[in-house]
Amino acid sequence: MENRFELGRQLVKTYTKWAAGAALVPVPLVDMVAITGLQLKMISDLAHHYDTPFRREWVRGTLAALTSGVGSTHLAYGAGASLVKMIPVVGSFGSVLTLPALAAATTYAVGQVFLQHFESGGTLLNFDAQAMRAHFEREFKAQSEAGAPAASGSAAA
Repeated sequence: MENRFELGRQLVKTYTKWAAGAALVPVPLVDMVAITGLQLKMISDLAHHYDTPFRREWVRGTLAALTSGVGSTHLAYGAGASLVKMIPVVGSFGSVLTLPALAAATTYAVGQVFLQHFESGGTLLNFDAQAMRAHFEREFKAQSEAGAPAASGSAAA
């Protein structure tokens, strides 16, 4: 029988894969909306898994605060990669090479941060995005350097 933490890790891995797939949506910026939606749904599922109340409005600002900083440069790059899809042929090919990895790394890092927070008994009401940003940056950097979604589970939480 798998424990609660392992089931939480499986949720994060599943959403990481979905986010990488959502990055392939051919419509510029719709892919970014889909990725953000998947991240919100992942946090919702993790909160439910840890019997923690979830409200979408609690998480939206928290997610933005968490991913700002290290995320701003990479997210701007991701938005740029999304917009590049408007360039026929070359744009679609270029975004296919970059955006899925960025979406996967960001989603994985967000998932790991919330997984750790919920595992330690935290809730969405006492989540401190500023305090967790360093952990997010480490997870994002490790996943970005790995260059692939955390499907294998080799990254430690």
